[in-house]
Amino acid sequence: MPARGRIYDRYGKLIVDNQPVFKIVANLKLFDSADANQVNFLAGLAGLTVKQTRERLRQTPLDGRITVKDYADMKQVSRLEEHRLLYPGIEHQVDIRRVYREGLTMPHVIG
Repeated sequence: MPARGRIYDRYGKLIVDNQPVFKIVANLKLFDSADANQVNFLAGLAGLTVKQTRERLRQTPLDGRITVKDYADMKQVSRLEEHRLLYPGIEHQVDIRRVYREGLTMPHVIG
């Protein structure tokens, strides 16, 4: 999803910005869901039980990628990158989230 523009008020104060967020994704074309080590690593990384992880893996989308964890923190992404060669079917993606100034009313109107 492309980044949307920043929005400033009439005084030049930033009221809406974009912030990168990470998500952990399993690429089911490369991920072996029968391998207990891979499933356990993915579950621990996403903060889910093995049962919850297997449930998510069963919800296979057409493109073969399923989001296992939205809003992953840097510690989780770093752990994933450290083990990237051992678990090639697990990857992270960067998305953009809108951030609104505190106290802002009607953000749905502003964008």
